[in-house]
Amino acid sequence: MGNNVVQLKKATFTNLSNCFDEIDELAQQMYEPAPSHTKQPVKKEKITLKPLDFLKCCTTEPEPLDFVLPGLVRGSVGSIIAPGSTGKSMLALQLAINIAGGDSTIPLKIKNGKVLYLAAEDPGQVLHKRIHEMQQWLGDSEIIAHNLKLVPCNAMDICSESVQEAIIDAGKGCRLIILDTLRRFHIEDENDGGGMVKVINEMEKVARATGAAVVFIHHTSKSAALNGQGGTQQASRGSSVLVDNIRWQGYLAGMTKEEAEKKEIDDEMRTTYVQFGLSKVNYSAPINPVWLMRSPYGGMLIPAIFSADPFARSPFNPDRAMPILSGGESFEIEEEQAKQDARDSTDMKTSDAELAHYQAVKDGEYIPSASPNTQKWKEDNSDVPF
Repeated sequence: MGNNVVQLKKATFTNLSNCFDEIDELAQQMYEPAPSHTKQPVKKEKITLKPLDFLKCCTTEPEPLDFVLPGLVRGSVGSIIAPGSTGKSMLALQLAINIAGGDSTIPLKIKNGKVLYLAAEDPGQVLHKRIHEMQQWLGDSEIIAHNLKLVPCNAMDICSESVQEAIIDAGKGCRLIILDTLRRFHIEDENDGGGMVKVINEMEKVARATGAAVVFIHHTSKSAALNGQGGTQQASRGSSVLVDNIRWQGYLAGMTKEEAEKKEIDDEMRTTYVQFGLSKVNYSAPINPVWLMRSPYGGMLIPAIFSADPFARSPFNPDRAMPILSGGESFEIEEEQAKQDARDSTDMKTSDAELAHYQAVKDGEYIPSASPNTQKWKEDNSDVPF
């Protein structure tokens, strides 16, 4: 450029008419033309569609479905929805501990295995407190510690390749991966169907890569919570894709005023009770919901007793002389207590199902989940989800 400038300064023009032509010519020499950008061809990913062997389906017995939770098949995506402050994170933690080999206060029948729990909502100090307050009911802590990866973490985007790789790496060999809560694992608009399709698709990739069921914890919509419709399929907050594109949906719902009146529970105690059930099940028969209580012992969810003083009468009261025993032994409930819990009690309204549950406890048929006896019981009753 400098030489051209010098050349321009030294230029001698014979007449004014060709002066501007020479200036234009020199100016064009000062700038190089922009290089042409040729568009590189996009490499197309080859997709192979593998048909199912129809004749094999007709002539051979299928592999039994491997249920991680009642109705939730391994390798699929599901959710647990609930309003805020109803105990959904505690429910998820108890389910994780149960699957990892711990004893359960919730009457579910499951197979034991490894669990990855990504807790992006509660800090480690809170999780420590919860576990410590209910540790006497959990069974063999060494077995649980071996099988449960409980990871307090910051919010992260599951659509990020690095995040997805980290989850897959940590979740290999697991039966269950829990994401608590959904809002902290993506950056999309929850009301945008396209965005939620993307998020669910990424969860399905994690499920396929690990063989685990992936369950995200999510909130119900405000209208569903206010109208007592938390147990309906469309109670989930945000796009309907969050229900339509998954195979399983559990819920935790508070007791409505109408339900409290039927069971003669006063309004103050009503908030103690929550119902756990399934509002969407694609791979098994519908399952009856169960009533639970939010106990004062760390917020642990325990089987509901409908009485004036339910916690004093609960076998999960640490102050009672009749403790829950681990190792497959049955609950020790005295005859007098069993009679007190029966339907003819003057201060208690007990349904047929609840009475049967108490009788099962008394007869030693309701067994904690970590013992060899329990494993035998599960194998003998593998077709019964609860």
